[in-house]
Amino acid sequence: MANSGAEKVLGHLNRWLNTGRKDDDAHLLERFVQHRDEDAFAELVARHGPLVFGLCHRILANRHDAEDVFQATFLVLARKAATIRKPESLACWLHGVAYRLALKAKSAAERRRLHEQQAVPSHNRHQDDLSWRKIQRAIDEELHEAIVARRD
Repeated sequence: MANSGAEKVLGHLNRWLNTGRKDDDAHLLERFVQHRDEDAFAELVARHGPLVFGLCHRILANRHDAEDVFQATFLVLARKAATIRKPESLACWLHGVAYRLALKAKSAAERRRLHEQQAVPSHNRHQDDLSWRKIQRAIDEELHEAIVARRD
């Protein structure tokens, strides 16, 4: 049975994309799992890093948070490399891990932001209260006098 047109195109694309690669992802992953080959892991990071970072940055819209999730994604890879069932689909696996971690980071940042908003007292509420302004002014004056007295 002959390959369909789509299968032929995918086959050509796969061969073209793998041109110049010393090893495919499955072999690099195997080298890392079996021998803890740091060069193999570095090659995987170099190969898939742009995909992972781009995804994280698009979801989080913050470079620092994206870098944290990028690192976390490859930390998960380092820890769970031996459990990957389809090493030839490593890009998909990394995409899934990065996506889930980025969503968790985004959710945590939003919860933190809401919590911080609730924890910080509203300045406007106290600014409108005349007695509160008098208390603040008195405290500022006392602190200033204490500082001046200390200098002398």
